[in-house]
Amino acid sequence: MNRRFSNAEMADIHYLYGSCNGNAAATRRRYIELHPNRRAPSKGFIPSIHQRLRESGSFRPRNRNGGRPRAARTPQLEERDLNQVEENPTLSTREINRAENVSQATVWRILHEQNLHPFHPFKVQELLPEDLEKRRIFCRWILENHQQDPSFSSRILFTDESCFHRKGVLNMRNMHVWADANPHAVFVNHTQQNFRINYWMGFLGNHLLGPWRLPDILTGQEYLSFLENHLPELLEDLPLADRVDMWFMQDGAPPHFAVDVRQWLQQHFAGRWIGRGNEAPHFWPPRSPDLNPLDFYVWGTIKQEVYKTPVENLEDLMARVNRITNEMKNSPATLERVHRNFLKRVRACLEANGGHFQQYLD
Repeated sequence: MNRRFSNAEMADIHYLYGSCNGNAAATRRRYIELHPNRRAPSKGFIPSIHQRLRESGSFRPRNRNGGRPRAARTPQLEERDLNQVEENPTLSTREINRAENVSQATVWRILHEQNLHPFHPFKVQELLPEDLEKRRIFCRWILENHQQDPSFSSRILFTDESCFHRKGVLNMRNMHVWADANPHAVFVNHTQQNFRINYWMGFLGNHLLGPWRLPDILTGQEYLSFLENHLPELLEDLPLADRVDMWFMQDGAPPHFAVDVRQWLQQHFAGRWIGRGNEAPHFWPPRSPDLNPLDFYVWGTIKQEVYKTPVENLEDLMARVNRITNEMKNSPATLERVHRNFLKRVRACLEANGGHFQQYLD
């Protein structure tokens, strides 16, 4: 039968698990180092074979076919099911059960007894081959400065813009109406009257700045006007100590690349800004929202709360964004964890050689 791991491979895994003092993550890393051409075990699988060995004296799952035998299940069926999953890991149990004409429960049992579980893939930003080295250079620069000054990353003002629409993204699978009889509730999904808001926000250490409303279609001149006339006002909300030697970060969006914008940054953050262009003291790696706290935490958290229920009008949308943002501002401990997560992501990016790493984060 086509097994996921041989007895010899599981013995190697178990040996390393003991030498790593029961640390599954360290075991996985060590196994990959020693056996780069083998399939890497997941962190959940490693302790499971240890527990299985303790309980049954074998690496293999117990035979759970006791009692009345299941007529539809045969060794040939098991092998076909496992081979199908091996060839196409994205197959659903429904597709397998239809192809084999057996119950879906039987397919689940076969896969579970081989310690196979369904995992959801992560949505990620496309990376071009030339992006990887730029991401590695940026992450090494962050860690080198962090080693010299542990407060360095907490002095970077990360900035970003994001649009909020009337419709947004609503997960209908999480919507329910509790009643003693079917109320036949409906949800308006399409409307002719739409609206949107473009917000700017900043993230510094355990502080949030904004939200500040920008034009829906932002130009370089309008962005410069914001920097000149409104950013100083927003910075006044920060303690003076946090503004000393502060770095300003922006991504490579077209309004940020305007000549006047880059000249303004040179004047007000000389030698202390991160962005696009040769003038930038340090570049921001393209296509890297996974390294910006606003992208990997703040915007998603706000929108998840905003769109829990349908938005009634523009004023309702603005009120929701302001309320949720204020709640986040009143939780500096949460924001500090987000900042620490940024450093964790920088290290993970280097471990992934500049590639995607979110799927490996705990």
